[in-house]
Amino acid sequence: MKSLLLFTPKLKAVSLGFMCLFSLDIAAQSGWTKEKTEGFYQLSFQSMKSKDYFSLDGAQLETNQFSQQSLVFYGEYGVTDKFTIMANWPLQTWNGFETTETVSGLGDLRLEFKHALLKQYFPLSISVAPELPIGNANHFAQSKVNNFEQINLPSGDGEFNVWTTLASSFALPTIPLYGNIFTSYNFRTQYDGVSFSDQFA
Repeated sequence: MKSLLLFTPKLKAVSLGFMCLFSLDIAAQSGWTKEKTEGFYQLSFQSMKSKDYFSLDGAQLETNQFSQQSLVFYGEYGVTDKFTIMANWPLQTWNGFETTETVSGLGDLRLEFKHALLKQYFPLSISVAPELPIGNANHFAQSKVNNFEQINLPSGDGEFNVWTTLASSFALPTIPLYGNIFTSYNFRTQYDGVSFSDQFA
C-alpha cells in the first residue's frame, strides 16, 4: 500500500495508510475472567497530535500536523464464572490534518469471547476476538488549501480479522503485585483486493 502525506499541486487524490490508534487494545490480556454477572464498563476520550510519520521502510518524515480524537466504549461482562464477553468500540473518531477538513465516523467493533481453562490457582484463559469492519475505510477529507485535493482519513480499516489469545496471570497474596503473560495470533483477511499477512504477538 502506498502512502502519500503532503498535498502537491499536481495531485488530485491523496491516500494515507496508517495504523489507527483507536484500534489499539485498551485492555491488558490476562488469564482472569469475570465472575458471573460481574461487569466493568468504561467510556473514554483519547486525543493525539503529531507531525512525525514513519514510512513502511522505517524512514521518519515530517508532515503538517495530524490530529485524531476518539470516544471509545470498553466493557466486560461475566456470563458465567468461566466465560466473559468483552467489547471495544470507538463510537466516534475525528481525523484531520492542519491543511484538511476534519472527518468523523464510527470505528470498527472488536468483540472478545474469553473462556477460563484454569481459574483458581493458575489463571489460564483462551479468547477469540473478531474485529468487525463497520467503520468507514474510505472517508475522504477535502483540502483547505486546494479544493480539488483530498486525502483518505478512515475511521475503520475495512478488514475482517480475528485475534486468538492464550493468556496466564498471577497475583502474589501478601503484596499488591500481579503479572500477565500471553501469546496472540491475528488471522487477517483482505480489503479492496489487497491481502494482509497474519500477525503474531
